Order: sequence, then C-alpha cells, then structure tokens
Amino acid sequence: MKEITVKITEDKEYKICIEKGILNNLGEHLSKTIENKRIIIITNPLVNSLYGAKLLSVLRKDGFNSDLIQVSDGEKYKSLPITKYLYDELLKRKADRATTLIALGGGVIGDLTGFVASTYMRGLPLVHIPTTLLAQVDSSIGGKVAVDHPLAKNIIGSFYQPKVVYTDPEVLQTLSDKDIKNGIVEAIKIAVIKSPAFFNRLEKNIEQLLKKHKDLLCEVVIEAVSLKVDIVLKDPWERGLRKMLNFGHSIGHALEVEAGYQDLSHGEAVALGMLIETKIARNREMCSGDFEEQIKHILPFLLSLSPFSREQTSRKQESIFKYTKNIDYNQFWETLTLDKKNYQGRITFILPEALGKVSLIDNIKKEEVIKAFEEFKKEWELC
Repeated sequence: MKEITVKITEDKEYKICIEKGILNNLGEHLSKTIENKRIIIITNPLVNSLYGAKLLSVLRKDGFNSDLIQVSDGEKYKSLPITKYLYDELLKRKADRATTLIALGGGVIGDLTGFVASTYMRGLPLVHIPTTLLAQVDSSIGGKVAVDHPLAKNIIGSFYQPKVVYTDPEVLQTLSDKDIKNGIVEAIKIAVIKSPAFFNRLEKNIEQLLKKHKDLLCEVVIEAVSLKVDIVLKDPWERGLRKMLNFGHSIGHALEVEAGYQDLSHGEAVALGMLIETKIARNREMCSGDFEEQIKHILPFLLSLSPFSREQTSRKQESIFKYTKNIDYNQFWETLTLDKKNYQGRITFILPEALGKVSLIDNIKKEEVIKAFEEFKKEWELC
C-alpha cells in the first residue's frame, strides 16, 4: 500500500491510502480510523450497482452498522436541492455527530457528500472512496467541498478535511473511455503546473493509459496525488500558491455554467480551458509557440478531436464545441467575474509559461479572452 500523509495543521492530518483491491478489506482499515460503527454511504446509481452491495457486505462483516443513500448522477445534481434531500435522509436515519459519511463515487459525489458532512450538525466524520480517475488524482484531495449555483460553479462550499481517503485503482477498469480521458486531463493539468517529467511520461504512455493499463494507471494516480498534496500542504486554504491548481478552470468552469452543467463534462471543459488559456498566454508572449503546440497536440487527442481527420470527428466536435461556437461573450465575461479566484474586481487566471511553470495573472481583460476564443474557433473552423 502507498500511504501519503496530508498534514494540514499540527493536530490535523489524514492519510491517502492507495492500494489495488483495498475495497475488499475496507472494514479492517476503517476500524483503525473511525471509532463509531455507524456509517452512511452516499453514492449514485451506477456506482451503487457496481460496488454498493459489495461495500455494505464488507462493512457489515466487520461489525459496522452501515446504510446507503443514492442520488442521481451528474454535475447538475451537485446542487442545494439535492443537499436538502440528503439532509432530510440523514434526519430520517437519525444520523448524529458520530455518524461517518462515506463518499463513494466521482467528483460530484465527493464534493456533494463533503459539503453535507461539513454542514450537517456542524460536521460529521468524512471518508472518501473515489471511483473515477478524475476523483482519484484530483477532486478527493485537499479538502475542498462545494455545490454549484446556476450562475457559478463550486461557489457554495468550504474546506473540510476527511478522516481518510481510500483509493483503489482496480475500480478504474469499469470506467468508460470518456471518464478515463477526463481523469487524464486533470493529470496533465498538474503535470503542466509542476512536473515536466510527469508530463513527458503521460505523453509517452497516453495510448496505454487509454487502454486502462493497470500498473500505469496506478503509477499516474500516485504521482498526481503526490504532486497535488505537495502544493496543498504549502497553502491548504488556497490563499496563494494553491490557486495555481486552477489552470484551465477559469474558462472551464465558465463553460460548464454556460452548458447548464450538462452535456459538457468537467474534463472536457478543463481541456478546452487549458487550450484557450494557453492561447492567452501565447498572445501575451508568456509562453513559446512550441509549448502551445505541445498543449494543442495532447489535449485535442484526449477530446477525440483532430484537425487532420475532421470528417471522422465532426459529430464529437459538434458536441464539444457547442458552447464555444456561438458564445455570447458578454454573458461569458459576466460568468467569469463570479470566479472565486478574482479579488477586488480583478479577473484572475492561471497562465502557463512552460512545462512546470505557471503564473497567477490578475489583470485579464475581456478583449484578450475574446481574441483567444476567436483564434481558437478559427483554428477549428468554427466560424
């Protein structure tokens, strides 16, 4: 087992435990972490069908009084109405402050369950079991929990650390190709921010990762988690350095809002965000043309897009570019003004300079965002 310790303060730390097959003996591990035997699992229908009954059985075998609540799948359900539904269900089950919530699922389930755990009775013990690559390499790490608002993504939230994160790379074998790609996008993001060597390994092994090579996926999870934890520990409350982890997310989150949290996945939105934000950096002469070409090579590939085979990918392109082709720039800019990184009215992006180096830029102008979008659309023949 690979254990990575996240020590937020002197008296507050938790472990990220990464091991193939760890779900098979989860009860044994949990017994060493939480004192109370009352557990409620929160998950979605697909994950429930794959792992719900198995996990309940494993926990009950080890003496846990476990229950399960199912919520619908999708970003649009990471909302206040669903939060209220979960509060209602916890009250019906008489959950108290000693009841542990387990988030069993991807980023939506992790964010939603974490937010509920942080607010119900002013805080319940929380355990993450991320089941998507994106959640394993990114969203389950660092204690950011939130729900969306129709006008802004993740705008209602808090910092709330779990008791432990149990990551089982074996579960990634059940993921769709799209979910694997979404996770690789987030791995590429952390590589661009912090590790040229990791970026090169991802680039070299992209085909094998898309084929869900077990050992490679496990290595990617461990490396991505280690890199993110290193940043989180230096700035746990996102007051400065940790904001660098938002490369691609300013544009990406705004696109998700424009899409109504439907059709466009988080990974797809962030990939588009990295492409457009890199173009802004290039226009500012912050990065080289060669660097932009590296980003333009690997990300469209993950989106199943290719400027050299447009006929084969036209349907996919139409889906991905639906919210960029006829974008209302005034509305889009208004959405950008609600981003959490902004300060005193200054629009803030994370822009890349080279592999392993990004900068926080707090004087982004509407005109340069529009210019980058128009250049992007021209390159992909969207106008």
